[in-house]
Amino acid sequence: MKVYMITEGGEDIGFGHITRCISICQAFEEAGIKPVLIINKQAATSKLLEDRESKTFDWLNDRQLLFDTVKGSDIIFIDSYLADKSLYDSLYNSAKKLVCLDDTKRIEYPPGILLNGAICAEEAYCPQREDTEYLLGSNFIPLRKAFWSVPEKVISKQVKNVLITFGGNGQMDLAERLIGFLNEKFDNLTYNIVAPSQKLAGRDSPDGAEIEMYSNLNAMDMCKLMLKCDICISAGGQTLYELARTGTASVAVCFAENQTENLKGWKSKGFLNYFGWYNDKNLFTEIAASISALAAYSERERCNKIGKSFVDGQGAKRILEHVLSSRVSF
Repeated sequence: MKVYMITEGGEDIGFGHITRCISICQAFEEAGIKPVLIINKQAATSKLLEDRESKTFDWLNDRQLLFDTVKGSDIIFIDSYLADKSLYDSLYNSAKKLVCLDDTKRIEYPPGILLNGAICAEEAYCPQREDTEYLLGSNFIPLRKAFWSVPEKVISKQVKNVLITFGGNGQMDLAERLIGFLNEKFDNLTYNIVAPSQKLAGRDSPDGAEIEMYSNLNAMDMCKLMLKCDICISAGGQTLYELARTGTASVAVCFAENQTENLKGWKSKGFLNYFGWYNDKNLFTEIAASISALAAYSERERCNKIGKSFVDGQGAKRILEHVLSSRVSF
């Protein structure tokens, strides 16, 4: 069976699209099928790809190479914020099944299977089209294999470790300024920062702050770090679902308009204590207030239960089952 995953990602724009495509790849591999990843941007993703078969080229502009590569496919997944409708329509004619990953109803997708694993996705697609099969909601959020089965998180009586993971290169300055601010408000906290590259992980730290720097983590490393930390300050994308799976109490920073509905959904469910925009005047003050609120054991225990109730880690397997069994003719 020929299966391709077409996506984009990198140090500048983050790795959310790549990680969720890898999650679906892993479910296929469990079934004895080896998809090929096609990535649009050269990126330091060695730990992410982990010897997985992949091709990296400018598929947005070299469309002929893309179509030649995927010609005769059984299934094509495409997860993109950059591809236009004409490219989707051409891919529709290149495979027996086309699966479009969507977050924001970005374009009118061709007939096929539409996947949106966001927390409130079921409410967004109404009315539904007759020529499309919908896989919606957090039951279908694809998480990497390390998050399929995770140990119970030990909730500490006191907050000691704060995880900060914002994604792309441009957010590291914000992370450092935030730590400088928080370090004046709280004693005895260790800040665990996930940087998108080893180069950024080697930057100077704010004076006096207790900091552990990490980069190029694989999925198991990331899962262990989430389980270790008491609170996470995260961006608004795919990482939130891994945090929910591990039951890690979180606050979030919104960096792009396409993250807002996801963040609103998680806040409405009670999992997020707070989220604000990266350029909000009172962002640091609000984050500090959230950390103070989450110092209470009962609050972190509540967030733990809510997150795990919505994300059980089996989304990629459900996607596999539905895509392979789909008999709908488009």
